[in-house]
Amino acid sequence: MTVISIITLTSNVLVRTTQTEVVNVVTPGPQGPTGPTGPTGATGASGPPKSITIAIPQVGDEFTLFNTQTSTTLTSVIGVVRGSFTPTVTLELRYAADRSTAGTLATASTTVTSTTTGTTFTVQNMPIPVNQFLWVKITGVTGSVQEVSISVKV
Repeated sequence: MTVISIITLTSNVLVRTTQTEVVNVVTPGPQGPTGPTGPTGATGASGPPKSITIAIPQVGDEFTLFNTQTSTTLTSVIGVVRGSFTPTVTLELRYAADRSTAGTLATASTTVTSTTTGTTFTVQNMPIPVNQFLWVKITGVTGSVQEVSISVKV
């Protein structure tokens, strides 16, 4: 924008003439429609199952699965066993802030006998508080067990 001012004195009257020149004015067009609202993401620790496969499990074995970053609820736990001579593995999931303690049962002690569709665990004592370790504890093994696999969904 350019402004030019000319001041003239005529018969004791001060006359001021101003000329304004507007250059390159861009006028915005009309507002277009807004799109639909997108889906919201998952909250908390949910996501794909967390799994562990233990080869040749032995009574007394313990294996850490994960540490909770938020208050976490196990929504399902399933296990499957592989072996021969009627393989079974009895185990439980436990949690605590201190991994050297006995911890709290996250599942009832469960005997995994399925070699096909899996054995479902009974989940208890939920939610697991923040900053807790969750681990698998083997309490019994019969038959010739090659491996047991546990999947935990949160």
